[in-house]
Parts: sequence; structure tokens; C-alpha cells
Amino acid sequence: MPQFLTRGLFCLVLFVTPMAVAADELTSIISVSGRGEVHVPPDQITLRVGVVAEARSAQDAIQLMSDDARLLLEALEDAGIPAQDVQTTMLDLRPVRDPNGAVQGRQLRIIGFEAQTQVTVTSRDLIGIGALFDDILAAGANQINGFNFGLQDTEKALNEARVLAVKDALAKAQLYADAAGVPLGAILEISDVATGGGFEAAPRMMAADAGIPMAPGSLHLSAQVFVTVAIGE
Repeated sequence: MPQFLTRGLFCLVLFVTPMAVAADELTSIISVSGRGEVHVPPDQITLRVGVVAEARSAQDAIQLMSDDARLLLEALEDAGIPAQDVQTTMLDLRPVRDPNGAVQGRQLRIIGFEAQTQVTVTSRDLIGIGALFDDILAAGANQINGFNFGLQDTEKALNEARVLAVKDALAKAQLYADAAGVPLGAILEISDVATGGGFEAAPRMMAADAGIPMAPGSLHLSAQVFVTVAIGE
């Protein structure tokens, strides 16, 4: 029973083996893996911005934070961000202790309170994202906790990668069949493997009339499949 091994990006093993397809019938098969990748520009961005305020009392800290958070939400509404794309995802209140007031065997003395909130915002206007950052900061946000680019329709891009993965697997199967001097028969099985995606930086910044320059780059998504093909007669 011949067995072939090739080396490359993946360790791929080609099996030409008999496979039971009926009680009294056997067929030989070729099993291969295929991989497909697509690179697409993002069409949305998710921001995580927040407001932090300090005061002597917990009530005053909450009030100051709430006032700035209200201005932030109003600025997002004025910028045309739909309400369903704005979500408060964190609210926190903690004591502020005197770092210089330590007494042996006792906790640091509380000298105030810090109130914090975080809002997650999704925008589909990548051209105006720099100006949106400026509006957010002007409205009172004093914390940026990160952002990530994404796609509105991830499944569409993944389907393109899946098609490429199947084509890649069939091309390999044909290559090995030709090398072995045997014809290919029917496809017996295609199985999908869970895969993911990633982010690539752009070589230049996004053009913008004002605001923080942003580099959207491109997203890469991949798919992998295993294909079993019968060897023809």
C-alpha cells in the first residue's frame, strides 16, 4: 500500500488506501487537506472609550463622571451613531487611598473616590473615524481602552476562503494522482476545519481631513478542509 509524504506549510500525508464503500466492494482513496485565505478591507470599527472622574466623596465622583458620560453620549448621537451601536459596558467606583499615609498594620487612608464608565461604540464610517475620536475627546472622554477593525458580513468572506480551500485540496489531489499515475474518481467526503482570521497593518494612513490618522489595514480570514477522493479505474 503506497504512502507519500510532502513537506511545505503543512505536513501533508497522502494515503492511497482501500476504503469500504459496500459490504463486498472496496475502493482506493486519496485524502488531502486544502487551505484558502482572503484579504479584505475592514468596513467597521469598534471603539472602547471611557470617562474617569475623581472627587472627595463617592457621590460627587459619580456625579462628575455621569455629567461627562452624558456629554459623551450626546456627542455620539450628534455624530450620527445609531443608538443600537452604542453600549455602556462598564461602571466602576473605587476608593482612592493616600499613598503617603501608611500606618503600620493599617490600611491606607481613603482620601477620595474614582468613578469610571466605559462605552463601546461601533462605527461604519471609517473615513470619518479620526474626527469622531476628536468629538469623543472634546465631549469629555479621557480614556481610550482600545479599538478593533472588523467586517459587517464575516460569513461572506469566510465562504470565499472555503471555496479557495476546496479548490486547493482538489488541485493537490490531482497533483498526487498524476504523480502516482492513477486517475481521480468521485469526491467521497469534504470536512471543514474551524479556522480564524487576523489583522494586517496598512502601509499608509487612511486619508482624513481632520482628526487622529488611522491605518485600517486589511483583515485576513482563512479556511481549511479535508477532502477524500476516490481513485478512478
